[in-house]
Amino acid sequence: RRNGGGLMFNNFIHGALDAFLPMLYNGFYQQDIDWIGAQVAEGRRLLANDKPVFSGLFIPDLSPEDLRQAIETSLRSGASGISLFDYELLQEGHWAILPEALASRS
Repeated sequence: RRNGGGLMFNNFIHGALDAFLPMLYNGFYQQDIDWIGAQVAEGRRLLANDKPVFSGLFIPDLSPEDLRQAIETSLRSGASGISLFDYELLQEGHWAILPEALASRS
């Protein structure tokens, strides 16, 4: 099922899954970082349950500062955490911001 922002949730929202990891690859959809937060919030609304949502973030589309903003907006919008693709493409700058950005969830 496609919501207004373009994210595909299919019928997963009705399944018996333990967690949801939508691929919020903003570059694929030509969207800015705020779009990621909007998709997390919409996903939480569509799920209407307490299952965790983890923002799937695409590293090649995110500079270290963009990654920080994507993490912060994800967590503010209701994500339980993040997942990163492609792990092998994390650069030193990405690694440097992760501890502080993830600490913002506390």
